Amino acid sequence: MKQCRSLVVFVENEPATRTIVEAALEDANFVVLSAGNAEDAISVLERADGYVSAVLTDVNLPGPMDGLGLARYVSRRWPSIGLLMTSGHVPNRPVAGQGRFLSKPYDLGHVVHEVREAVSHIS
Repeated sequence: MKQCRSLVVFVENEPATRTIVEAALEDANFVVLSAGNAEDAISVLERADGYVSAVLTDVNLPGPMDGLGLARYVSRRWPSIGLLMTSGHVPNRPVAGQGRFLSKPYDLGHVVHEVREAVSHIS
């Protein structure tokens, strides 16, 4: 029986960081869809409606909605999606619902572990 791969939306405006984290998550057998801001992330989420297991987003995003606003939106619209917030500038803070907070700089092993945990709590 083939194992189903979880779909993760990763929202990060720094292309180099996005590439590194995407690769780590893909190596851990996640399917990753990326966005550079909250508006693009919402568009990705709408197209993949019902298939996304987790959203990993930076707090500081360009545009009218930051990562905190995105987390609130996702929590209300898709309450079953696991939420993970990250920042190198904002101290650890509560995340909507059962969300988790990850500080930058990343420990990629820890990121993969936390995404697995977030996905396992909604499966």
